[in-house]
Amino acid sequence: MVGPLSEHIDDIALRAAFSSCGEIKRVVVCRQRTAGELLGYGYVHFQDPQSVDRALELDQTDICGQTG
Repeated sequence: MVGPLSEHIDDIALRAAFSSCGEIKRVVVCRQRTAGELLGYGYVHFQDPQSVDRALELDQTDICGQTG
């Protein structure tokens, strides 16, 4: 799980932010079903479990104007 996320982020930007960590299978920016408002978190699913360790090194990195 990734968060908090900027209200301006989308799946493409989230994928780009973590692409240096390894091959990504799936990215999801979670939104409210009815209004489509960002819920402030998302998920990045990596092909290789070792990529998660590299992603954790990005903790507190600015992504679209939001620092986690």
